Amino acid sequence: MSVAALHSRYVTIDDGAAGIVLSFTPPRELTLGSARRAREARRRVAGLLRRHRLKVSAKEEGIRTTIPPQATIDLVDLLSAIDEALDAFRQERLYPKVVEEILEITPRERRRWTKDGRLPKSGTGSFRRGQQSIHFALHPPQEIARLSNNPGIIVAWRKADAQGSGAAVNYENSVTTVETIY
Repeated sequence: MSVAALHSRYVTIDDGAAGIVLSFTPPRELTLGSARRAREARRRVAGLLRRHRLKVSAKEEGIRTTIPPQATIDLVDLLSAIDEALDAFRQERLYPKVVEEILEITPRERRRWTKDGRLPKSGTGSFRRGQQSIHFALHPPQEIARLSNNPGIIVAWRKADAQGSGAAVNYENSVTTVETIY
């Protein structure tokens, strides 16, 4: 199959001496600047490649595999599966630690801003620790991306908190001037 006929939103496809070379480096719009999300995206792509019995090697911030010419892999299906998996990953709700990493905020700020509505929630998650069930807020990736692209909002929230008027800052008014990256 010709390399020119192959297309993927996330995977780079090249013609190498040993066959077709697939490379994946997680883009910022997928990871939102989070090393945790980048690691998870690489893990998911590597898993899909390994299911097709391809040898995966790590390179710098991404992964790479070479498909020999005699391989009987349906590359269109493989690339489609990778794109679908990463599109689903892109829409997954964000865990608290990831939000803290992306926005460069403290756990205390995240809890306060979630509680007073400045940091939007998209549901809750939970886990059990012994007999106790621990619940935590999950956050929508689009809204966190907006906040990440506009650090002035976070600065304004911190200033409002320092002045003691944190509850007076309206999240919706803060976001109306923000352009979306999606």
